[in-house]
Amino acid sequence: MPYLFLTVGFCFFIVVLKLCRVSGRVREVLRRARNAVCVMRTGRLTDAQKERALKRATKRVGIACLAIVLGSGLATAVAISPVLAGAYGRLFDLDEVLASAADPLFLTFLVLLGVGGLKYVR
Repeated sequence: MPYLFLTVGFCFFIVVLKLCRVSGRVREVLRRARNAVCVMRTGRLTDAQKERALKRATKRVGIACLAIVLGSGLATAVAISPVLAGAYGRLFDLDEVLASAADPLFLTFLVLLGVGGLKYVR
């Protein structure tokens, strides 16, 4: 029974990551960081212009990183909720969940599910 609740929780995790656009925000952070490095290398801007551009980029990257952390935290909270509901409903105890989560076959299944889910997230 814990396998079902862990699988449902993992699917919730993937869906919430998609809804919070975490994958897109990670790409945005990488793109902005790359652009900031390009700004520093260019010789066409003055130092004052470079500094203003870097301050703007830092602010935007910081906000995007905060959104990534909050979205990931929300996804984790939503993912653990079915497991906690099952434990609270006395369908299983948390020791069974930990043993199930450490099962190598189940971990392989979750990896395959995650690879398929990553295509959904993008």
